[in-house]
Amino acid sequence: MNEVFPSGGKDQLCAACVERWSKLFLPYDIQADEALDINSIFETLRRLGGPASLKVIKTWLNGWATSTRMHEEKDLGCLLGCCNQSDSLKHYIHCPRLFALQKFLFQDISEEPRIRFGIKDPSLSSFKIIGFTFSAYHALKAKYRSGQFCNASDDMTSAQSRMNWSIFAEVLAAEAGEARVFHRAFSIPKFISFLCSGRHPANSMTDQT
Repeated sequence: MNEVFPSGGKDQLCAACVERWSKLFLPYDIQADEALDINSIFETLRRLGGPASLKVIKTWLNGWATSTRMHEEKDLGCLLGCCNQSDSLKHYIHCPRLFALQKFLFQDISEEPRIRFGIKDPSLSSFKIIGFTFSAYHALKAKYRSGQFCNASDDMTSAQSRMNWSIFAEVLAAEAGEARVFHRAFSIPKFISFLCSGRHPANSMTDQT
């Protein structure tokens, strides 16, 4: 953890995170109702350790390689198919498609973005899922950077949306399996049914670790 908490650097890191959170989580007030306990957050993160904790830190510091952050010539829009939404971490924190993918695959996913992204009621489970999500986003974005995919957001076809969901979910599930985190098996028909009904298919939770 020396890379994350160098000598004398923790206070600066905490301050930088709080500054980013104040913008990324709008309209939520990150310090409302004493929701923010910075010491508890970082002590829990310290227990995670290793590369996984760095993915969490990069997420908190707006470190995803989105079109908006990288000032790319073209904003791809939401890679998961939300219309009129940018390819930006600020959107993905609130993105209903990303939330649906997480909720389909994992147990006990909160509707509250501050909990899902680990700054309220922090837990090792939420931190691990943040790391999986970081990897899933960048695996999908790599398809666009390499020129394999080109359409996103408003001009994205339904077939492209489904392909993007599959890639995202496959990485989430693969990383969860490596980390021995319990998750559901993913399929497009079951996920579409979940989007329509808000309910998981019967007997869909299986041990994929």
